[in-house]
Order: sequence, then C-alpha cells, then structure tokens
Amino acid sequence: MQGTSFAVKDAPSSFTVTLMPAVHYLWSGVVESTRGPAAITASAPALIGPFNGSPKAIQLLTEARGHATSPLERSQVDFALCQSLEKGKLWSELLPCARRLEANRVFEREGFRFVVKALIGQENWKGLQAEAERKLKSSAKDSDALLAMATSLIHLGERERASQYLKAITDSVYSGPDELLLEAWNCLLNGKPDPDVLSKFDKWSNLPEMTSANYWYTVGNLQAALNMPDDAQRSLIKALDADYRGVSDPKPWVLASKINEQYGLTDAAAAARRKAASLSPSDDIAKWALLLVSPERKTETAPLHQ
Repeated sequence: MQGTSFAVKDAPSSFTVTLMPAVHYLWSGVVESTRGPAAITASAPALIGPFNGSPKAIQLLTEARGHATSPLERSQVDFALCQSLEKGKLWSELLPCARRLEANRVFEREGFRFVVKALIGQENWKGLQAEAERKLKSSAKDSDALLAMATSLIHLGERERASQYLKAITDSVYSGPDELLLEAWNCLLNGKPDPDVLSKFDKWSNLPEMTSANYWYTVGNLQAALNMPDDAQRSLIKALDADYRGVSDPKPWVLASKINEQYGLTDAAAAARRKAASLSPSDDIAKWALLLVSPERKTETAPLHQ
C-alpha cells in the first residue's frame, strides 16, 4: 500500500437556485413602496443563508418574515430562514420553521426535508420514524420519506426492516448514488451482503462521483464479503488512487483486512485490523468500515442525505 497517488478535489458549491424566490421578494418587494434600504438589508441574509447561520442573519430574516405581506412571501422567507437555521445547526428552531414551510403546498417537499434534517440533528429517531410514517400514508413511494424511515430504523437497531425501505428507494428511477451507498453499507453491517446491491452500482458507473474513493471502498467491501477477493483488490487500488488521505484513514486498512481474510492470510488480516483501529475516521463511511472489524462496537450509522 505504498506509493499511492492522490489528488484533492474541489468541494462542490452549496448554492442552490431554489433560494432565488426569497431573495427576489426581499430585494424588490411586491410593490414599489416595499423597496429601498430596508429591502437591501433584509435580502442580504437570505442570500448568505446557505453559507452563514449567524444570529444576525437569522434575526434579519425573522424580521423580514414579520413584514411579509402574503402567505407565499412568508413561505419564501421561511425557506431562506430554514437554510440559515440549518447552517447554524439550530435544530430546535429549525423544526417549527420547517413545519410552517411544509404547510404551504408550494414548499411542501422542501419543508419535509428540513423537518427530517431537524430531527436527525436532534437525534430524535422515534420522531423521525413518526414523520416518515405520516408522510408515507399520503405518498407511499415518496423517496424522502422512504429514506427517512430507513434512517430512523437503522438508528433504532432495526437494520433488517431498514433494508426493505432502502431497496424500495434504489429500485426506483428516482434514487441516486447516495441512497445506493447507504443500502450497500446497511447490508454489509447487517451481515447480509447482497449481490443484487453490488450489481446496482453498474447503473451509476458513468457518473463522475462514481470514481470517488468512497465508491470504490464500498464496492470493494461488497466484493470481499461476496467472496470476490481479486475484484476487491482491484477496487482497493482504485480507491487509493482517488483517496487524498490514503493509508492515514481506516477505510483502506479495513478493506485490506477483508481481502486478506479471503486469501486465508490471517496474520496480515489481523495486522490490518489493528492498523484500522488505530486511525481516526475521516467520514461516516470510515466509521461504518470500522464497524465491520469491530463487532463489539455499538451499531450505528448516519444519513447520507445531509
């Protein structure tokens, strides 16, 4: 595992055009009398909401909501406010704001997503389960609700039930790579690696994000668990080529231990496990990987749709 090449990739921008309606109303107003210096002051925090959850930004948005003249305008401000509260990790304040947003049919989907984020932030898994159940009663195939249900069940220790909801997501045309990664790790941590899950990765093989290290670590662990050590070794090499942390992260060592187990190299597998346990995990997938070699640890996971 020496001489590995690596590259640091630019982080994607978090700006979304869905914020623009709130900015438009706060900046220009519905009528001419609402425009001016106050509108400029109010629109600034809406524009920086996704990037800065400062108390000042939240205060200005809250004041702007009080001056809103229509339900639609109030919801547009609530949308910006939810983004700012999420950025500030103010989960208890985000929840009621998200519920207000969800009550407007135009923003119902965005509102539910913020409700989910607030409950995840509070680690309120029973509450998340209840919200998912409520949503699924009215829309049985809603992907956000299915993922919320799966996430709650994973945290409640019901991985078997969670797998049913994850399968429903990844079998649909609306799923994405993140949902597939969660399904893969759930089945690995459930001790039931699924060849059908491995085959689903072919669907996303042409996407740029599927050249990431986490993609190859996930595929490699599935291959190793399915008695495909040669394929898993090739995936490990590809993962290391894309991993800027390289061997300073637990993920490659966990996968190396699984590959060595398949080859019957028990001493090498044990050494790799010890090395993995000595390193700090860089992300959720690293934490999940460590659970594969640390069965005594408490079962845990985290959502991928932050």
